Amino acid sequence: MEETKDFFGNKLSIGDTVAFMEIKYRSLMIGKIVSITEKTVLIEHEGLRDKNVKSQTRQFYNQVIKKL
Repeated sequence: MEETKDFFGNKLSIGDTVAFMEIKYRSLMIGKIVSITEKTVLIEHEGLRDKNVKSQTRQFYNQVIKKL
């Protein structure tokens, strides 16, 4: 399994806060990693329209930036 590192080479783990671009949008979003697969991370974040609704998106490792 490929090592899970973000865009800058920081190791990614479940529970990490990351910045990413939601698919089809151009704004950065913030979320938490809830699972890790062989090539991607699953991120839980606030909904785009309703901040009280939790949404999830899947991103490749190099498409996220870990908050240090």
